Amino acid sequence: MIWEGNYVLKRIKPRSEWRPMAFLLAFLIGVAGLVVGSPAAQATEVDAIDPGSIRITRVDEESSKLYLWTAIRIDANWRIPDGTGKAGDTFKLGLPGELDGTVGSFELKGKDGDPLTYGTCEVARGEVTCTLNANVEGKNNVGGSLWVRAQVVKRTDADKLTFVLRNGVKAEVPLPGGQKGIGYNPTLPTVTFKSGWFPGDDQTAIHWRIVVPGSKVADRSRMTITDTYRVEGTKLTLAEGSPNIYWIPNTPECWNETYAPSCLHKIDNSTTPSLTLTHDEDKNVVKAVIDNKGQNFQSDRIFIFDMRVKTEGTIAPGAQYTNKATVDAEQRTATAVKNVSGGGTGSGDTVGHLAVKKTVVGGQVSGDTTYPVAWSYQYKGQTRSGELAVKADGTLETLNNVPNGTVVTLTEKVPAGGDIDYGDPVFSGQGVKDGVPDANSAQVTVEGLKTVEVSLTNHVNPKLAPVEVTPGVCKPGSSEPSEPTVKVGETDGITYSAPKLTTSGDKVTVEVTATPASGKEIDDQHLPEGWKANGDGTYTFTTTITQPNCVKTVTPVIPTVGAQVCPVDSTTPVPPSVTGVEDTDEIDYSEPQVTSSNGQVTVVVTATAKPGYRIDTDKLPEGWKVVNGVVTYTKTITQLACDLPVAPTIDPGVCKPGSTTPSQPTVKVAETPGVTYGKPEIKVADGKVNVTVTATAQDGHEFGGPMPEGWKRIDAKTAVFTGELKAPVCDVPAAPTPSPSVTPTPTVTPAKPVPVKPGLPKTGS
Repeated sequence: MIWEGNYVLKRIKPRSEWRPMAFLLAFLIGVAGLVVGSPAAQATEVDAIDPGSIRITRVDEESSKLYLWTAIRIDANWRIPDGTGKAGDTFKLGLPGELDGTVGSFELKGKDGDPLTYGTCEVARGEVTCTLNANVEGKNNVGGSLWVRAQVVKRTDADKLTFVLRNGVKAEVPLPGGQKGIGYNPTLPTVTFKSGWFPGDDQTAIHWRIVVPGSKVADRSRMTITDTYRVEGTKLTLAEGSPNIYWIPNTPECWNETYAPSCLHKIDNSTTPSLTLTHDEDKNVVKAVIDNKGQNFQSDRIFIFDMRVKTEGTIAPGAQYTNKATVDAEQRTATAVKNVSGGGTGSGDTVGHLAVKKTVVGGQVSGDTTYPVAWSYQYKGQTRSGELAVKADGTLETLNNVPNGTVVTLTEKVPAGGDIDYGDPVFSGQGVKDGVPDANSAQVTVEGLKTVEVSLTNHVNPKLAPVEVTPGVCKPGSSEPSEPTVKVGETDGITYSAPKLTTSGDKVTVEVTATPASGKEIDDQHLPEGWKANGDGTYTFTTTITQPNCVKTVTPVIPTVGAQVCPVDSTTPVPPSVTGVEDTDEIDYSEPQVTSSNGQVTVVVTATAKPGYRIDTDKLPEGWKVVNGVVTYTKTITQLACDLPVAPTIDPGVCKPGSTTPSQPTVKVAETPGVTYGKPEIKVADGKVNVTVTATAQDGHEFGGPMPEGWKRIDAKTAVFTGELKAPVCDVPAAPTPSPSVTPTPTVTPAKPVPVKPGLPKTGS
């Protein structure tokens, strides 16, 4: 095997099944000088290889030491005597038994610009045979150097390998670096990996291998290996008897000799662990479930999945195949490349590859966005076609194994479900013809042994920005609204004109024109509302809005509600006066409505704005509110009570028996709701008793109506009672005489307040 760091690249069984196709061969030849003419002669084997020039080195530079399955390079110089070359002559290099040569062929090409070829070398596993052609005839200094790839297929204890030349001559060639013997590579796999190669026994097959160290799955008793062998552009089928799953002990011997009977332990549905295989031919997927029957996998084992797939024909030099696999959730990918024999194109058909990568310019696109690119070409009278799923992240998607000289047509399709409008794609790269056969396509010729890299660039057509139009506003005190506000976003690659406003009454039409930058197109698939194409690449936004009718904001006044009054001739109070609500140029006020109920008087006034004005309902003065859509002033006060005072009860005094002086007169004031009576003032003089009482109306009360006898109204809140009686005369010793009777002052019952009638005319006008 070849061990690259921690990854095994190839393992080849010596000259039998399971060995990969050999490696690239190269030849460098130098030719100088000419001689004229050469007699025809029979072709023979010639002695051309210089034994002392043979050298062995590793192909890679990982180390100089060789192990079993190491890939090596054999270098040698060759030369034939001057003027002896004949078409058909051969020379050979017999390989040691420890080595297998790469099977294939290459041409002996001239060096330093020499366009001629001088023969062909055929590489077998055990021997290299070169056959010269007519271009060596009649020439001097015919010779050169060649190198051949091979692989160590057998262990040895020797420090030299034996090459066999003409007539059995042996050349002992030392191992590189003075190495003593070739043994097993002691490095064992520690990670899960995948590898692939071309088995030498079948030129139509690719061999894939998945290696799982037991230590990586020692925490489980079951694992699932899924292998996807589909390759775009190539029809592959699973080889009969594939895949094979087995385990080997984790030792250097078994890792290097996996097919040894003492090492290989096959896994199938009858073993432990057991195997369940499924194969989806439509999707080119093989699934293997390995079940260790409830026990975790042993860490001292290596589990191997071997699978062989076949193509429709011989795999040409330069072909490459990529394979993806997962072990449970762990994914691994490997690519197998068929090496060519020789340093040029080699002999026979060759294939090349075409890789496409995506670039998006002028827009933000997720890297996961997939752009389908259809491919097609003609080969031997048949059309081959398919589709590459190219990602926007710039990852290369490869169409493998296209025959040398084939013209491939690429056509991009628009990604499904996108909200981006793309311009015509641009294909570029060496030898790429963009725009053929149409604007979405390109053609490119594939050269054998090479990968043509094609860049696919999509320019995102810029999107028009939405236009936001806001009607003007009415500023305080203004009768005309301001102009509408027009906001247009910025778009890279688009120039927007200044808004054009056309006014008709309260309607304003707004127009904005968008012009793309040179070489750009505007996205016509996702037009915002209001935009329309003009037919010349420009677009115009049009909308009509209604401007507000501007009115002046006014505020109603607070009505002045006067005091209630009790008239001198009635106990019914006069309704309160309402002033300050005369109509103005801005507001019409209603006639005040005054109503009374349950001792309460309510004043209601409404205000209506005149045309051109609007009452600011957000800033109404105290008492004003919007009631059922009407601006209304309401004030409720307590109804005034109109009262009459009541005369006091006066006792002028009495003559007590035996007394010549009457008792002191007394006065008892009345108790009247809403009236407070002061302390009576009593004066006795000249045989008369004079009484004065002051009555005061309490809050919410006034004196109204005709005053009872003896009372005089001073003002609405004050009344004075004046009464006079004769004082009794006491005579002694005359017989007692009855006291004169005092004419009682009639008691006046206060009149009840009479409710104020509604609809009384307002005062103060």
